[in-house]
This record gives sequence, structure tokens and C-alpha cells, in this order.
Amino acid sequence: MDVKFSLPEDISEQMTDIWKKSFSEVFKDLLNQQQQQEWFTQKDAAKYANVSVNTLRSWEVSGMETSIIKGVKRYNKHKIDNFLFSYSV
Repeated sequence: MDVKFSLPEDISEQMTDIWKKSFSEVFKDLLNQQQQQEWFTQKDAAKYANVSVNTLRSWEVSGMETSIIKGVKRYNKHKIDNFLFSYSV
């Protein structure tokens, strides 16, 4: 069952503006968080690089540098970027 209704034009525009501003603020906050973070967990590193954890592991085998301190592995943002740039065509 679909229920449809229409809003007056001015209210519809106001709602659209509110939605755009809210989305923009959330997106900027997320982008700032990612840009400020230097070291990632495996999961966050994969998310940053927009790949799966398995792909990230294969990059390690291919030579991407990681840091392991007392058994805890971390990925540096700049090392990820440099690894990706090294494969640019």
C-alpha cells in the first residue's frame, strides 16, 4: 500500500534545504575525521582505501609497509597513499 501526499512548494524547499545542510555537515565531519587520523586499524585502513580487508592483506604481501607494536598492527595513512601512488599509471 503506497501513501502519497504533496507538500506546499515552500515547505518542500525548506525541507530540502535542511536535508542538504544536515548531510553536508555530517559529510564534512566524517571527512575531517578521516583526514586527521594518521594511523588505522586493519578495518579502518581498508575503509580508508575503499578496499576489502583481503585486498589490504594482499597489498602487504606486495610490499605495503605496516607497523606492529607488541602484536598490534597499524597502518599509516601516508604509507597507504604512497603504496597506491606507486601503482599509478
